[in-house]
Amino acid sequence: MAIARACLGSLDAAAATTVPLNVHVSSTGTYTLNAASLTNFTSATTVLLLDAETGARINLAQQPQYSFTATATALPGRFSLYFGPATPLAVNNAALAQQVQLFPNPARGSFTVVVPAELGKGTVTATLYNQLGQVVTQRKLAMTAAGATSQFDVSSLALGVYTLQLSGSETKVTKRLVIEQ
Repeated sequence: MAIARACLGSLDAAAATTVPLNVHVSSTGTYTLNAASLTNFTSATTVLLLDAETGARINLAQQPQYSFTATATALPGRFSLYFGPATPLAVNNAALAQQVQLFPNPARGSFTVVVPAELGKGTVTATLYNQLGQVVTQRKLAMTAAGATSQFDVSSLALGVYTLQLSGSETKVTKRLVIEQ
């Protein structure tokens, strides 16, 4: 991690950048990645370690160490670093997040999201992100007094872990989605 920090210390805090990490370990087992220092980054930049296998998004300023289990010695595509503006991806209102229904999860071809009316008035934006934080689909959901329901076709997407962000007028909620065969 120290090498990535030294090479990427001058990134623009206003632009989001994701850098894949090419991690190799000597044998299968449990390992810990350690971000020894983030000194070249200001508080305007968020630095996240993304684990594509588990869906973990670790803020390295708050938790500089991350332990993981390796079942192979080469882990291409598993880890990446996200550098972006220090704004929350979502305000995790736990009670509201529990009211959002996402099924089936894991999804096979499509999934349905049911959004409670408390999330917002007018419209709610539903954005599906891949493991690299890239937008793969986005739509506006028209809210009624009962909320909103929408079905998403994900048959053309790669298998893996995705994040669905629901942005209402004042609140954001994220849900994890797994797409399987």
